[in-house]
Amino acid sequence: MHILDVDQMIQSFVKSLELVVIFATFCAALELTLPAYRYSFASYVRGVRNWIIRLGWGALVWHLYAVSLDWLGVKPLVTIDFGALLHSDDTIINTGLAVLSGVLVAIAGDFFYYWMHRAQHAVPFLWRLHATHHSIRELTAWNCNHHVTEPLIYAALVALPLALIHFESGVVPVVAMTLITFQAHLSHSSTRINLGPLRYIIGDNKFHRIHH
Repeated sequence: MHILDVDQMIQSFVKSLELVVIFATFCAALELTLPAYRYSFASYVRGVRNWIIRLGWGALVWHLYAVSLDWLGVKPLVTIDFGALLHSDDTIINTGLAVLSGVLVAIAGDFFYYWMHRAQHAVPFLWRLHATHHSIRELTAWNCNHHVTEPLIYAALVALPLALIHFESGVVPVVAMTLITFQAHLSHSSTRINLGPLRYIIGDNKFHRIHH
């Protein structure tokens, strides 16, 4: 792996931007049709600009992170294969278990993210960086930028533990990944649409605004 593989970074940037455009724009449509709060058009423009900068910087950080792991020879200390653990000879049951295994991988990642977020609020230095996100006055699915150091914090406190404790599920279900990505954008959305009682299990925009 090259230290600076520009083509790979561009591909990573484009794929990430495609996901953001799809889900943030969908949530923005909900904000316009069923608004909880109305914000200026300028805030959306700022949000688009900030996302482009954030994803471009993130593509560089994640590429260097992968190169560093490869160069240092970092390998998983343990691998947990949900796909192998949850397996059945029955096709229908096996399909359901495959979906479950994908969800379990997502939960494992969310476990480390939760403790990273706790640290961002509890550790003064990390809070000074994370406070940038909480300082936003016009919070929408597009305008929800973080401090530029966020990918570095995420790499150290989430990605590295996941690299050392490797979780596999075979193919992570598209549906599960879609719901996770949608939830991430919905949680910052200024629409009246929310998850209702499900917010006690999955954080939504109503819950997250209380957090902010």
